[in-house]
Amino acid sequence: MRTVPPSWRHLLRGPVTQIDLGHAAESRPRISPFRPVDLIVTADMVLQRKVSVPKSGRQDISSAIELFLRYDTPFDPGDVVVHALELPRGPGAEQAAYMIRVLPRAAIDDALTSFRIRRSQLRKVLVAGGSDTLDEVDVAPALFPQWRWTRWLVIIPIVVVISSICALAFGNLTQLQAKVAEFDQQVATQLAIVKSLGQQLDTLHRGSTGEATVMDLVQKTPSSFEWLEDIRRLLPGTIEISRIEMHSGELRLSVRSPDVLADVQRLGGSHLWSSSLEGAITADPASKQDVATILLKAVAGGRT
Repeated sequence: MRTVPPSWRHLLRGPVTQIDLGHAAESRPRISPFRPVDLIVTADMVLQRKVSVPKSGRQDISSAIELFLRYDTPFDPGDVVVHALELPRGPGAEQAAYMIRVLPRAAIDDALTSFRIRRSQLRKVLVAGGSDTLDEVDVAPALFPQWRWTRWLVIIPIVVVISSICALAFGNLTQLQAKVAEFDQQVATQLAIVKSLGQQLDTLHRGSTGEATVMDLVQKTPSSFEWLEDIRRLLPGTIEISRIEMHSGELRLSVRSPDVLADVQRLGGSHLWSSSLEGAITADPASKQDVATILLKAVAGGRT
C-alpha cells in the first residue's frame, strides 16, 4: 500500500535501514540495533491472489482467507504472513474484492536471524516490482498482533489533558457549590429569625386585650427591628453574618470579616447596646478572613 511518499515517511519516522534480501548476501549491510528496518523481498517470494466475497461477508474475511490458504495454496495458515487489501468497488457491485499477499514466515524469520535483527525493529516488507518500484506491504499486524493496540498510545496524552481539565473544572464546581450552600444557610438563618419574630407578634396579638396591652406591644415590638437596623447601618458591606441569636437583652452575631476588631468598635457607636468579643478570633483558611462572635448587651434606655 502506498499511503505516504518515501521522502515523507523518512521525515515522519526517522532514519530506516532497508535490507534487500535479493542482494543482502553480497553486501552484508551493517545494521544498527536501534534503527527500524524494512525488508525488501523479490516478487517470486510473495504469493498474490485476488479474493472476492459477498458484501455481507466482509466482517468474516479472515475465514475466507483461511479457506483460500488451505485449499488454494500449499501453505498452512500458521506458516505464512498474510496481508489483505480491500480493492475499490464500482457502484452497484455485489461483491467485495481483496488483494491477498502471502509471504512465508520462515523467510522473515531467517532474515531476522541472519542479520541479527530484533523483531521490534521490523516495520515494513517491501515487494520489489519489475520496474524497480517498491510495493509496500505492512505485515507488522500479522507478525505482531499486539501492535494493534499500541496505535492507541498516542491518545494517552490527550486523555490525560482532558482528565486534568475535567478534574480542575470539578474542583471549581465543588467550591462554587460550597459557597452556594453557605449562602443558602445564611438565608435560611435570616428567614428563621423573621419567622420567629412573626410568631412572637402573632402570640402577642392573640393574647393582647385592651388599649394598654396594645400600646405596650407597639412600644416593645419595634425594638428588635431597631437593633437590626442599627447593625445594618453600622457594619460595612464586606462583613458576612452567618448567625444571629437574640435572648434576654443580649444579641450574638457570628461574623466573617477582614477586621473583626474594627467591626466591634463600629458597633460600639450605638446607644442601644455595648459591644464586645465573645471568645477568640479564628482565621478562615479559605477566605483568609477573621471569624468571631460579637456580643451586644442592651444598655439602660435600650429596648430588646
